[in-house]
Amino acid sequence: MCVLAACNTKPAPEPCRSASPCVDTVGHVEAFSVENANAVAEVAPWPFELNGRRGMLVSSAHSSLCYSAQAINTAASFRFDAGDCAFLVGGATEREPDAGALTEATDFRRNYEGALSAEVTGALGQQSLWSVTHGENKNNREPHGYYPGTVNLDVGPDCWSGYDAATDRWRECWEAYNGFVGISRTGADGVTADFGPIIWPSGGYISAAGVKASEGLRHPSSLIWQNSLYVFYEDETFASEGIKVARAGLEDLPVFTAFDGAGFNSPALPAGFQLEHMRSFYGVPGPVAKPLFDIPEFDSVRFSVAAVRGSSLFLGVEERVSEKVWQLVLRSSADLMHWSAPTVLEQLTAPTWSEGALNYPILVNRDGLTGVIDADDFSIVGTHISSPRRVHLSVRLPASGP
Repeated sequence: MCVLAACNTKPAPEPCRSASPCVDTVGHVEAFSVENANAVAEVAPWPFELNGRRGMLVSSAHSSLCYSAQAINTAASFRFDAGDCAFLVGGATEREPDAGALTEATDFRRNYEGALSAEVTGALGQQSLWSVTHGENKNNREPHGYYPGTVNLDVGPDCWSGYDAATDRWRECWEAYNGFVGISRTGADGVTADFGPIIWPSGGYISAAGVKASEGLRHPSSLIWQNSLYVFYEDETFASEGIKVARAGLEDLPVFTAFDGAGFNSPALPAGFQLEHMRSFYGVPGPVAKPLFDIPEFDSVRFSVAAVRGSSLFLGVEERVSEKVWQLVLRSSADLMHWSAPTVLEQLTAPTWSEGALNYPILVNRDGLTGVIDADDFSIVGTHISSPRRVHLSVRLPASGP
């Protein structure tokens, strides 16, 4: 099997006889640049076509919607000019330095909100962009002030997230960290409405006794298939951790149901959920949701999916870590719910997470877009210390799904 550091082309590949994807060729990992986007490409920039224009989401604590005629899988540089990028969504403390301005309705983006993926709906000229967001609520220290989180009230100010000048490094207080997966809609008029959370952790954020039950939901990725929008996300519920999936019919957005092991039968938000009264729901469990794959020694970071053109199968790329290794793996599926065993594409032994070759990976087709790829000609796009990177791939899929 090839790895990312090698590039070996095999003529006339034989049928894939494995139950998991077979890797044929792997190109060298290459970096490209994104400049003047008004946001750092902390995660893989997500490409789209909206009302005839090619663009991308560039996301960190606040996100920009940028337009460029270039394709993300081939361009060496994206140097945006004034007017090419517009602010989309962002963490409340990034936009509202007065802590008193923060309300329950902004709790899901209290410290951070990045638009990590996007899907387009509607007719050309009247299309909408649905951006799936990753938000954070934690004890946060910014240059303009300290903002205590509103979930884990038993964690004091000595435990905080932010830049630590003493060590010249970012620090994270996981005891007070909580992730949220939400959605926003940008209409044809360019106006963005942020709907807030669309999914809740299976165990809630805290127990009935006020004890931390999860670190919330993180790193969503999306796919439109057969008139439904699927969102793959990492649930950090301590008793039910792993990659899960929820979906919404395009006519039902933004209301989602979660996969419970038998189907999409569990409402993704608690009954009666109200954005303006979020804090009363932190102790309420979320959906009965089953991890798509459960390997206890690994912690999944992100899972992104595309349909394979000319096939009944889907391909997924997963970034995962353990105490000893960082891995990038591929999986296949026939129904988006049941996935094959992993094919390891790249592995680093005893690394720090930031040494990973492609963090927060996504799948991009030969036209530089997401959604549908060709198995013999696609790219994985990720980041490495906030620097966008990509690699070109060719794989063979199993004859059928798992």
